Amino acid sequence: MSVAEMSVEERRARTTYALLLDHLDACPPCQAFADCPEGARFRRALRAARAAARTAGGPDE
Repeated sequence: MSVAEMSVEERRARTTYALLLDHLDACPPCQAFADCPEGARFRRALRAARAAARTAGGPDE
């Protein structure tokens, strides 16, 4: 699926995922599976964005 075919919610979920991966690459606590408030915030945002993308498509998609 091309970016042009994605919904706003799907693009937001992909962007959030990319931000989370960037954070994980640069964050020593996250790399050590330790508590990191920023990492937790990114994970919550990703879950919310993915949920929005699932519901945005409607029941037929």
